[in-house]
Amino acid sequence: MQMNLTTKLVYALEHIAHLHDLLEGNEYETHLLRSVHEIEYELERQLSNEKVRTGRQLAKRPAYPPCIIIPKG
Repeated sequence: MQMNLTTKLVYALEHIAHLHDLLEGNEYETHLLRSVHEIEYELERQLSNEKVRTGRQLAKRPAYPPCIIIPKG
């Protein structure tokens, strides 16, 4: 079964959401999440463009807030 572009983008964004969870508490969380946020932004942009192109509206998914790390001590 082939997936259409919208399905692929939504699927990729679901994986990005899991990365947010998996990187939580990592020593380099801030550094790693910068890259994740760049990819997430691009996927969201492409999904928005695809929705406009196809005239579809998808259910809004919860957005993750930017990662802010507060140093201990």
